[in-house]
Formats: sequence, C-alpha cells, structure tokens
Amino acid sequence: MGTCASFSKQHGNSQPAPTRPPVCAPRHPGGHPCTAFLQRDPGSGTPTPPFRVYERPRAHLEPADAEGIGHPGWPQGPVCDLAADVAPWAPASQVEILEMPSKTSVCTLKPEAGAKPGMPMCLKLWQQADSSSRPCLLAGYEDGSVALWDVSERKVCSRMTCHPEPVMALDFDSQKARGVSGSAEKALAVWSLDEQQALKACRNYELTNPGIADITIRPDRKLLATAGWDHRVRLFHWRTMKPLAVLDFHTSAVHCVAFASDGLLAAGSGDQRISVWSLYRRT
Repeated sequence: MGTCASFSKQHGNSQPAPTRPPVCAPRHPGGHPCTAFLQRDPGSGTPTPPFRVYERPRAHLEPADAEGIGHPGWPQGPVCDLAADVAPWAPASQVEILEMPSKTSVCTLKPEAGAKPGMPMCLKLWQQADSSSRPCLLAGYEDGSVALWDVSERKVCSRMTCHPEPVMALDFDSQKARGVSGSAEKALAVWSLDEQQALKACRNYELTNPGIADITIRPDRKLLATAGWDHRVRLFHWRTMKPLAVLDFHTSAVHCVAFASDGLLAAGSGDQRISVWSLYRRT
C-alpha cells in the first residue's frame, strides 16, 4: 500500500535524547494556548532540526529512506493572511483573530448573548469561494458544539451540537461545503453548510476506540486522516467515509496529522516520533 519513515529528535550524533515532557502541552490546557516555532539557521534561514531516521519492524508498512526530511511539499512559513487562536488575556470562550505574519490583533470573537459554549478547542479559518471572499471561522467548543463565525461581522451565523463531549478536532472542505469533527467519544460527525450559512448534521460514523486528537482532509479532497488516542492513524475515503487503512506504528497517542501537497502524510505522537507515510498516491 505504501511506505513509511519515522523521525525522532536527538542530541548530538549518537546519544538518544533523555526522556522529557512534550515540547508543546495538550491544546489550550487551563485556558492557555500553546504555540510551536521551527528554529531556523540564522545564516541560510533553512530549518535545522537534528533528526535521525528510525526503522521500526512492528510498523504495518515498510520503512522508507530519509528523503522526506525537508520535503518541498510541506507548508513552510505564513500560508494565509489571518490566524486564529484563543486569546490568553481574554475569557476562555473568546477567539482572537490575528493578522499574519505581524501577529497584529484584528478582532475578538465573543459568543452570542446567553450562549455558554465553554472553551474553544479547535479552529478552522477559511474564505468563502464567492466574489466576497469573506473570512469565516469554524470553531469547536467544550460543550460539543460547532459554530460558524462571520469574521468581518464578528457574529455567529450558525451553531450546532455535534458531540456529547468537547470537540477536539475538525476540518472543512470549502468546495463541497462539508466538514467533519471528532471528540473523546467513539464517533466522527459529518456535517454540511447550506446556502443560508446554516450548519446541518449529516451522519455519525462509529469508531473502534474513543478519542480523536486531530483531523485533516487531503488537499485533493479524496482522503481523510485522523489522529487517535489509541496510538493509531486512520484513513477514510472522504466522499463515502469508507475506512481504508489503520496505521499502527506509534507507541503513544497520536496528536497531529498533516498532508503535504503531493499526498505524503505526517503524524506526530507523544512517543516523540514523527512518521511520514507514502500511500494512496494522488493520480
């Protein structure tokens, strides 16, 4: 089906790194956001992480070589004009919109009167495909709801309860006006956005084990990948939600997944390893 390479951060040339806490704690613990930065060489400006390739015989897919390091398909640097995060100085239910790369505050999104959605757990910033190109934000909240924000108007267009647990991850396909979210429960929720900017529930898909930390849709909108608390990455056909593969490689919870523009998939885990997968190549 494909190949896999894994990377683990090391100190020096041969000595393994000592056991230490994760570089970034779980998302927004205690109401505070966390941000990770990639260190760059001051002379060339290129990333300089000291990575070493590991081959793991228990992986379901055969390990690949180390050419995936610094792959040109991975996003680098600012990729949009706006960024969203929980404002550390504001009440936990607010979201701060920042202009990139200056990180200048644009606005703060406050829940509608009477709403108590709790802490924003995950965010997806995107622009409408029509002539207005208005920036919109999808936010998953602690009470299990997903809200669509009109950033320009600073208002909620629609809100829908998708999960009985906090929404831990979501992604949105703006071309198909269709999104997916996951939580601590054993299910993925698929929902859509109609022409009146209202969120509509489509269907829930049961999972084998509970706990989703991250969700991402491949750029060609054919595959969906999830990062699981059960140490596994799962792949689904995005249109049908048919399960395609379970990548059983990591020894701790998988915290994040990301697709490159050419289809390579990277997964980061609490075992301090990043696995890079070549599978279901784009055609």
